[in-house]
Amino acid sequence: MKTTDRRDSVDSLEVAHDTNLLADVLQPYRPDARYLRQMTHRFDGEKIRGDAELAIEGSCYIDDTGHLNAVDALISYNQMAYLTIATLIRHSIGPVFSEWSMAEFRRRHLPDMVITDSRFTFKRPIDSRRFRAELIFDSIETYRVGSQQRIALTTSVDFGNDTLDGCRGEVRVVIVGEAR
Repeated sequence: MKTTDRRDSVDSLEVAHDTNLLADVLQPYRPDARYLRQMTHRFDGEKIRGDAELAIEGSCYIDDTGHLNAVDALISYNQMAYLTIATLIRHSIGPVFSEWSMAEFRRRHLPDMVITDSRFTFKRPIDSRRFRAELIFDSIETYRVGSQQRIALTTSVDFGNDTLDGCRGEVRVVIVGEAR
């Protein structure tokens, strides 16, 4: 558990990109699968928004398709979601993640964070060599299954080049396991 001051609700806060935190979050990814370049976060009451810049120099699993595809969109989403959670922890924001330490995050972020539902709708091709995204945590809820606490994240993400209208994603993540 952390002992720093906790902020359950934030009226208005912008958190600049943290290069060291991004490097920490992307550490488990192979170098050719590190798509997230930078991300700033805005917190306003219950809303959590992240504005990101991403680039795919070469897909980690397929020859260049010339555009963002669903698999690379999901990898990009994962990196943004992990960084957003790490930012909540680092700045002690919110009633859920402000109780976590970075050690807790590192222990849980790969085995305990499970995508339970995802849907991506593409309206137009997105040049994957350099693109932008906005991730929104629409809700963070806790609930119990038997004796175990779960955390459910309902999120949405928009991708694009000049505008963010190339692809829309809706992703639900459930965090299983127990805090230590």
